[in-house]
Amino acid sequence: MALINKPSDLNIQIDIGTHDTGCNSAGVPVETFVKLFTTWAQLRTQYLSDLAKIQGTVLEDTSTFVVRHEQPQTITSKMYIQYGGAEYKITDVNADTQEFEWDTIIAKAVNETSKK
Repeated sequence: MALINKPSDLNIQIDIGTHDTGCNSAGVPVETFVKLFTTWAQLRTQYLSDLAKIQGTVLEDTSTFVVRHEQPQTITSKMYIQYGGAEYKITDVNADTQEFEWDTIIAKAVNETSKK
């Protein structure tokens, strides 16, 4: 079964980026999100049975995003995703090395960000 049946299944936009350390107005070091690019994605549904299985494990608060294989930059586990007012640390990227069509990104929520 294909991850994505039609391109219109990529129905959300996510920002992919890194973190940079700077200082706020008080001179305190803070990490800020630096956007590298925006791409279309599908946020995979987590069913109640899946949520119950991961409750209290390291997989809690993880989300799965599916994106096209070809991106402006290679997506790595050193990057972050911003979507829907939340920020996610990419923990794993399952690249499609056979068909070069769809990649799966596993990301864990790290904090809430302000809505754009």
